[in-house]
Amino acid sequence: MSTCAIIVTYNRLELLKECLEAINGQTRTVDYVLIVNNCSTDGTKEYLSSIASESNIIYNSPTNMGGAGGFSKGIKIATERTNCDYFWIMDDDTIPSSNCLEALLSHATELNNKFGFLASNVRWKDGTPTNLPMIGSDWSIKVSSGLIELQTASFVSLLVQRQSVRSLGLPYKEFFIWDDDAEYTMRLGQINPGYMCADALVTHKSTAKGVATGIVHDVPERIKRYFYLYRNDFFIQKSYGSRAKVIRTILHDLTDAMRCLLLAKTNRIQRFRIVLKGLFAGLFFKPVREEVD
Repeated sequence: MSTCAIIVTYNRLELLKECLEAINGQTRTVDYVLIVNNCSTDGTKEYLSSIASESNIIYNSPTNMGGAGGFSKGIKIATERTNCDYFWIMDDDTIPSSNCLEALLSHATELNNKFGFLASNVRWKDGTPTNLPMIGSDWSIKVSSGLIELQTASFVSLLVQRQSVRSLGLPYKEFFIWDDDAEYTMRLGQINPGYMCADALVTHKSTAKGVATGIVHDVPERIKRYFYLYRNDFFIQKSYGSRAKVIRTILHDLTDAMRCLLLAKTNRIQRFRIVLKGLFAGLFFKPVREEVD
């Protein structure tokens, strides 16, 4: 069974180098490393040209496709240019432990490949848990094997099978940022359950721990990106949730909009409008599922 590691990077060259060093130091060898450079401007393109090889596949995007577009493109290229059975997906600030891939593949074998996805046990720089997944209702069924059933997981070290990609298509590139991994893992979970592997440890060297600060208190420079959060989240609830969940999402978003007006210290009207704009867009948002052979 062969594996292609897929990394999406944007202006984090030093972390990318650390990520690649960890991948190349795995106790279970990676067959291919595919790096999607999201139009970085920090010397990443020049560095990648120096390490390009038959087993290091480089794609330099002419534009920033966002994380969603980067992962969609990376998985597509991996299916076209490799014959790998597994795709190991991660951000450029993901630093896997030396036996991470070995642990993931060991659990894949134990499960006879009857899984939607396998997620790593993600810790932040201080060793505490981060990128906490949504636990499944039957979370404890395989806990004695070090597996916790999940509903969703992040692209911070995620193992998926080629055959699953062929069945369910690529992540929605139209998401751009936010919740593309949640939607994709929910989709994969429709085939077979997804699990977190307790012994597949990675460190996520993100600037901030866990979820975003939130639109009410985040810095003005980040306000516009929340459009994608509210739009994408509503699409997910509309696609996978019950009518009651959709109604709760609408009420939650309207509450967030009012909190922007009442509690934000700056740019109150802008924050308010972004929430409503994202919610309204989610009503009509219909990303196209791209299939692969």
